[in-house]
Amino acid sequence: MRAMAAQGAIKGNLAAVACMLLWATNFPVASELLRIWSPPTLTAARLLVAAVVVGLAAALLGQTRHMVRLAGRRAMYIASFALIISTLLFVFGQKLIDPVAAAVIVSSMPIFSVFMGWLQGIERLTPRLALAIALAVAGGIVTSLVAAPGGVAEPSYLGSLAMLGGVVAYVWYTRVMIDALHDVPDMAKTAMSMIIAGAAAALIAALLVAMGQIDPAANASPRGLMLLAWLGVMAVGGSSVLWFAAGRRLGVTITAMHHNMVPFYVIVMAALAGAAVTAQHFIGALLVISGAVLAQVPLGRRWRVRAMVP
Repeated sequence: MRAMAAQGAIKGNLAAVACMLLWATNFPVASELLRIWSPPTLTAARLLVAAVVVGLAAALLGQTRHMVRLAGRRAMYIASFALIISTLLFVFGQKLIDPVAAAVIVSSMPIFSVFMGWLQGIERLTPRLALAIALAVAGGIVTSLVAAPGGVAEPSYLGSLAMLGGVVAYVWYTRVMIDALHDVPDMAKTAMSMIIAGAAAALIAALLVAMGQIDPAANASPRGLMLLAWLGVMAVGGSSVLWFAAGRRLGVTITAMHHNMVPFYVIVMAALAGAAVTAQHFIGALLVISGAVLAQVPLGRRWRVRAMVP
């Protein structure tokens, strides 16, 4: 049993690392696309692209019956509602603040995750887990305190609040998908949630355009389409499947700790364009890694993690 648990933890951590590497590309890619797309149209486009690709992949794997059954489950519509709210808030927030500022706000995700788990009665905040979360959150903040070159937006309280609301909604979405729909394959439920949320987002965008509330800005240039394809297929679709795979094996809170490596990954990507990676970046990354390790590696019977994972 221990060997199986250890193997599951290794797979979960590998899935989490791959997920965050893909998700980290969301920030610079979405930031560039928002120069030529309006937030509502980009929200609908990224969800629909992800839905089509992940849905086709799920169908090829023989998971069509699972997607059909999900259409009749109330939990799927709750999750989809949370997803569209989080996506709209994330896209709106990213338009107002720079990528690294967005990443540091997302660093609060483990805090909201353990709080929701506690409210559900499926997770306990032990001293060890609290210290692990503190390390992970501190690491995300330390990494992001170094200003990243190329920021295109001024500080915005409204943008920050939108990002924070997006974090809360995304944790809610994740909890429903993992806790209430744990019996459904990751790819099938990812595809179905994005189909529903994407359709709703497209309807909202169409109504806003019809009422003259937004400019249906969308750039169909080859580069714009390539960026949209990457955003939908990899940064949104691929990372979501990996996110749920990691969440099933590690629990939502520990998986959320991995999310705090995103500022480090964003800055490393900026370094490819000439930005400097400093000791502070590495210190922040080490703090996040220390938190994730502390939450998972037993230090004795009295300090075992008490989280209850479905």
